Amino acid sequence: MSCTEKYTIWFTVEVRHAYYGEGKIPLSIRLTEKMQGLFRKYNLMMRRWKQNEWIILSPETFQGIEETACLTLLITPSDPVFYYVSDPTLQTEDKEITYRSSTLPGIWKEVEIPQGNLPERITLTVPAKTNYWEILLFPSAEGNSYPLGVREKQNRVAFREMEKIQWLDGSTIFRICSQEKIPVQAVYTYQLRLIENREGKERVLSETLPVPRPEQLSVTGEKETITSYFNL
Repeated sequence: MSCTEKYTIWFTVEVRHAYYGEGKIPLSIRLTEKMQGLFRKYNLMMRRWKQNEWIILSPETFQGIEETACLTLLITPSDPVFYYVSDPTLQTEDKEITYRSSTLPGIWKEVEIPQGNLPERITLTVPAKTNYWEILLFPSAEGNSYPLGVREKQNRVAFREMEKIQWLDGSTIFRICSQEKIPVQAVYTYQLRLIENREGKERVLSETLPVPRPEQLSVTGEKETITSYFNL
């Protein structure tokens, strides 16, 4: 590479993530070994430009890579929480861009970008993972005589009726689950209430039921479910 060689931006890759919003996404974009060799051959460079953007720079005389029709980029998370909050799909407006889950250690996705009609900007969007919410209630020594329920203060989340299940130590506890899956968020505005249904009238027992966290996977065997715990 000549020190006087001029470079231009070939294209830009931006990653968006519904969970992290405008914050920095804990990942990096890397090249396969094959792509690293081709980048050296053609004097190409890839740099992290902004918080969640990478630019690929090329010499002004660059006419494209002859040895391959596609560029392969590796999406590499740097925080295990990424896997708990990320939907396995990857969205892009360009239908010719494809991806697959990687078998390489530490690599989340391998993205294939065709060189033909390459846009100046490529946006890869990761949706937030969705899960059912499971609230596990542990009875006090005195027990609970009346049915319990969970209500979201603004009725944005609906819950099923309480059921009794056997806990790991053989004791009986109460379980209440959401009716639908809910996208994980970095900060929740939901306020969960624990209510007691006594002879047709609801009485609030707690205004501060904990919201399940993305990494708190259900231990009851339920799929796509995260859990919070509360002692009565």
